Amino acid sequence: MEAEPSSSPQQDLVFPQYIHDAVGRIAVENGFTAGQFRVDFQVGSDKGDGFSADMFRVRVTEQSREWAMLCKVPPISEARRRQFDSMAIFEREVDVYSKLLPAIYAFQREKGVREEDGFFSAPNCYLSYYEKTREESAILMDDLRLQGYRMWNKTVPVDYDHVRLLMVQLGRLHAVSFAMKEQRPEQFEQFKVPDPICTMMRSNEMFTVMLHMSLDRAIGVLAPEEDKLRQTLLQSKDTMFDDLQGLVDPKNCEPYAVLNHGDCWINNTIFKYEADGTRTHAIVEQVCRAIHCRNFAAEEV
Repeated sequence: MEAEPSSSPQQDLVFPQYIHDAVGRIAVENGFTAGQFRVDFQVGSDKGDGFSADMFRVRVTEQSREWAMLCKVPPISEARRRQFDSMAIFEREVDVYSKLLPAIYAFQREKGVREEDGFFSAPNCYLSYYEKTREESAILMDDLRLQGYRMWNKTVPVDYDHVRLLMVQLGRLHAVSFAMKEQRPEQFEQFKVPDPICTMMRSNEMFTVMLHMSLDRAIGVLAPEEDKLRQTLLQSKDTMFDDLQGLVDPKNCEPYAVLNHGDCWINNTIFKYEADGTRTHAIVEQVCRAIHCRNFAAEEV
């Protein structure tokens, strides 16, 4: 163990040793002196920001040198890991950072695609580690706040300009998916795997309640004359997980199947701003957390 564990009063949790070991190993690989640096952890997200993971901010210091990054790990709580099947989701996300993103980036560069024109919008990752038997996993990445990025307040409706930035990045991801599927079919095939999130949601009562509440809200805003739509939404309560499973089944998607984000809500996107508040860029965090093919044909929407 090279790093000293933090005694920060902001975090009462006791971190498993493997997390300290992972941070210590990456610190040494990035020029810190073994045994001479300190590691401090702070809470990296607010309550309710995520279900299947814990996020911490990590600060590595050695004399006057300091390095900050984010550390994403399965829930420290064993009960939460079980409830959200976190290890299956982390196995997929580690594959994204260690296999998928390097393949996508290399493919675009081979084709001469500039970074400002292609899909390169995921955080820089220093470590993606997964060990199923011991239920250990860790992803260490840049803390983008230090580069002028900020998260959108999830309680505030997202405006057009922010949505447009996100949709541009998703469009580029889908475009490179089509290109790889056509030009590198064997490489693309390895990423066509089942979606673990649908499986987890189906077996989790909390998500059933949450989705039913969302449907009830939608039903509540319908006009009296929209009874046909009301009945459709009511019926979907009984079939919603089968419907979702069908939408992410590759055999139902071709020839329009693409690599898809899989969990694209506002907390998995972070935006960059200039000094005057102008929005300039969107980074898609946790990109392709569920690597699967989803149908975007208009008739299925």
